[in-house]
Amino acid sequence: MDISKLNQRILIQKGNTQTDDVGNVLRQWQDFYSCFASIKTTGGKERQKGDTEEQQTVSFTVRFCKKLSELSAVDYRIMFRGKNYNIVQVDFADYDSKTVKIKAESEDSYDSNGTGNDK
Repeated sequence: MDISKLNQRILIQKGNTQTDDVGNVLRQWQDFYSCFASIKTTGGKERQKGDTEEQQTVSFTVRFCKKLSELSAVDYRIMFRGKNYNIVQVDFADYDSKTVKIKAESEDSYDSNGTGNDK
């Protein structure tokens, strides 16, 4: 593995579900692990159903450590350059204990009211 390609800092967050006094389910995110990663944009899509929604698929590759062994697509997300990415797949790279590949999709959506093009 060429570690010089691990040149972008990412933050992995873990989600905790809590219920308030009224019974509403709230999702709280806590910082879990910060590390360097190599980033590859693997695709994207745009949908329009009243609002325009753009989604970017990104592949993050990080060095393996014991803390990442509990990583899953269920309760974790990645923050990178101020954007949140929902983890879709975690691949421990043939279980060689050297790298972890994480496929994630951006949470960004753009409301058509905010584009400035609608009058």
